[in-house]
Amino acid sequence: MASTAIYSVAGISFVLVTLLFYFATKSSCGEKSKSIVTKTSTERKPIVSSFVSTKIKETADEVFSAILDYESYPIWSPSTEYKWKDTDAEGVPVVGSTGTFKVTVDFATRIVPIQMKVLDRKNRLVSEESILYPNWLLTSERVQEVVPLDGEPGFCEYRTQHNLYGLASYYLLLTSKEDLVELQEQYASDLKFLVEGKIRFKRAKR
Repeated sequence: MASTAIYSVAGISFVLVTLLFYFATKSSCGEKSKSIVTKTSTERKPIVSSFVSTKIKETADEVFSAILDYESYPIWSPSTEYKWKDTDAEGVPVVGSTGTFKVTVDFATRIVPIQMKVLDRKNRLVSEESILYPNWLLTSERVQEVVPLDGEPGFCEYRTQHNLYGLASYYLLLTSKEDLVELQEQYASDLKFLVEGKIRFKRAKR
């Protein structure tokens, strides 16, 4: 009788946890009508995907130049720092280049090995992925895109998206989703302040 009760409780717990993950995942994928499509997101559906955008009073080219100025990130975005191994003459990493991404949240600092996956100057899109864990366990993809606004010369939309793939993403979905969104909102706000405040940054060649 005792063993039967234990198995019953375990079975019910498993069903409840499965349903929780299912509805949490559906909620995560359906929260935003907007999203940035990348090769990775078409091949593998992200478990967690958070999207943030902001309107910036500056041309799309100028904003994209600021994004590619990785050496200046700690100046305008103190919680982040990039270090790339292979870069061009302008200090911009090439596709396939590896490096590290340091992020500080609530006084806790993490350094994550990353690889540049996309650098599309024509469409002003850049993305990198973490390479710390096997793909089946956890992959983190950060995407940044700048889009001109039709009918609004001198303005553009900055978009940033964070995708998580792999089994460990289910845990992060329940514990860290809000932190990811808040971090992206801070990135967007800092970038807007940098560009609209005319703070100096390098202009990468397009």
